[in-house]
Amino acid sequence: MLNSFDDTYAKELSELLVKSFDFVNQMEKGRLKGVKNVDLSINELHLLEAIGMSEEGSSVREIALALEITMPSVTVATNKLEKKGLLIKIPDKNDKRVVRVVLTQLGRKFNLAHEYFHIRMIRSILSQLQEEDKPTFMNAIRNLHAFLEKNSADIANKL
Repeated sequence: MLNSFDDTYAKELSELLVKSFDFVNQMEKGRLKGVKNVDLSINELHLLEAIGMSEEGSSVREIALALEITMPSVTVATNKLEKKGLLIKIPDKNDKRVVRVVLTQLGRKFNLAHEYFHIRMIRSILSQLQEEDKPTFMNAIRNLHAFLEKNSADIANKL
């Protein structure tokens, strides 16, 4: 089996990363089910997050670039979220050909709840670290991110 590790730390790290990722996904999914009678997927929540970054709203193109997805995918997703009452579409002030997507009050509530979850999670992690350990921890997380970014397509192809 390829899943053998030479040391105890490597095995525990692997288990913790997998379990932590699963917990984050389950917590986000659990918090989204039936809240205010609106069910959201994690992808929809991340779309709300991308839209919520701009007070004046975002164009479909800006959202697609931010999330690294196609413009038609954004259009389909925003149409669903509009029907759920989480966003509205308004004409751009400067270019009437462009539609800006803006969160409604309910959309902002979902976005703030998601942001609060992440803030609590990060505060919890950082509160456990000594100041002098934070650069080492951050370097490890950057290395993990770089590995995932570099190898995500290759790993997906092997599944």
